[in-house]
Amino acid sequence: MRARFNVAQIEPGKNEDAITLFRETVAPAISSASGNQGLVVAIDDTNNRAIAIALWESDSDMEAFPGPIAENPSLAAGILSTPEREFYDVSITDRLESVQAATRVRISRRKIQPGKLDEAIRLFNDSIIPTVKERKGNLGSFLLTDSASSELIAVAFWSSDDEMMAEEPPGGVAHISDGPARRHHCDVIWVTLN
Repeated sequence: MRARFNVAQIEPGKNEDAITLFRETVAPAISSASGNQGLVVAIDDTNNRAIAIALWESDSDMEAFPGPIAENPSLAAGILSTPEREFYDVSITDRLESVQAATRVRISRRKIQPGKLDEAIRLFNDSIIPTVKERKGNLGSFLLTDSASSELIAVAFWSSDDEMMAEEPPGGVAHISDGPARRHHCDVIWVTLN
């Protein structure tokens, strides 16, 4: 499975317009596209960013549907900056059937030292995700990785802000990271995962 990770800056005072755009136009179109395996749309209001993560069955499915904003940039004019796009493998999924109830999502991005990405995936699979899974309010998670850039994105869904913020994420890959994690604590606007 593949993932397209999009980040766009929301224009000042346009959060509600961005939410409406995603809920009424973008999310339904992507979710119904052939080969789509799920979509997460979140707003990080601490830095006014919209984050959309679309999961796809294959590269060809992902390439066949660039998305409503990519096809028609005028949809987001005056609401969002041009989205930055990155592409990842979906390396781990955990309890995706539970995430529909999520209100909050933590998205943690890390650069991993060259040659250590497989070790990072093993650490997430064997200890980090099981540790997070035991925490109150955790509803599921997935891990995205890119071997070309040695980057990973850990996505954890929560039932409330209090539960998400109750404990810091486990730092099980800090010793093989190339710099600190960049975290987004976001409101969930849309989530459908198969």
